[in-house]
Amino acid sequence: MTLVKNAFPRYDDDLPVIEGFSDYSYKNDACPCIGKNFGNEQYLMIYCDYKNPELSECHDGGEKYYRYCVMLDLAMDHKQINPKVLGNFETIDEVKQLVLNKTVEDFINMEETL
Repeated sequence: MTLVKNAFPRYDDDLPVIEGFSDYSYKNDACPCIGKNFGNEQYLMIYCDYKNPELSECHDGGEKYYRYCVMLDLAMDHKQINPKVLGNFETIDEVKQLVLNKTVEDFINMEETL
């Protein structure tokens, strides 16, 4: 069984497939995610919210609904730091434009978005 189906049995979509990314879904997160491990405890995470905004734990109905959130997660001195938000996106194609063909250094040098 995949991590997403175990952690989010009611998830209403399939996780996107992007080369180099794996299912990193964890039941204590608000939604499933895929991630890419760059080594040295450096991960690029793509959180994939529900297709139906009413199922989302993050969407309150009042603001624009973004399905995808891209975050860079780094560990420093073996302590997790707050992930750096690189963007919120409506479509997986927008996500792919951001994440494909980049190195971890490219992501480290990107401006954080909120």
